[in-house]
Amino acid sequence: MKKLVLRDCELDDNDIELIAESLSNLNKMTGITHIDFSGNFFEKKIKHLFHCFLENKTINKLILQKMNINKINIEILLSSIVNNNIIEHLDLSHNPIKNGINFFREFFSVNHTLKFLALNNCDLTDYYLEMFLDNLYDNTLKLETLELELNMFSNNSAITIKHLFENNKVLKKVSLLYNKIYKSDLEKVLRAEDLSRCQVSEKESAE
Repeated sequence: MKKLVLRDCELDDNDIELIAESLSNLNKMTGITHIDFSGNFFEKKIKHLFHCFLENKTINKLILQKMNINKINIEILLSSIVNNNIIEHLDLSHNPIKNGINFFREFFSVNHTLKFLALNNCDLTDYYLEMFLDNLYDNTLKLETLELELNMFSNNSAITIKHLFENNKVLKKVSLLYNKIYKSDLEKVLRAEDLSRCQVSEKESAE
């Protein structure tokens, strides 16, 4: 078995020990590559799940949406996969990450394999965005797709996006849909070739 999907299975802390044991056994036997635990609400014991990823160096796709991953336990998660040198796809959408986004600094300083990262609806503001994008100026990173939809960005982030594209030549797509930063804001500061790398909402005209 290469793929483990336990999405929306109503799992909680009471199930974590069995899951951790089973995942450890699967790691040894099968070289599992795709894991999806989205929609399960683990609390204090979620760190035990993340610790299982330390043993696994074969995961290349990890989807952990809507699991109440916050500014505390995201550090444990990123530490557990930082030395995985084949992971390419990480989706942490719909988690209250907020300033836990700071922990990506250390992650990106070590891990240069990630190609897709989704942080949609993670309670991110303009301030957090600026801190995060500073980590992506290193062109040895492989990140090609970055999803940042449904956050709290405004037109104040237009210059931050401009600086990103001035320094990063690897990113092919940055999705900023459903924020309060609009295409008209980016058109004022971005070159056409950089604007084409963005997915961004059109500002609704006033009636």
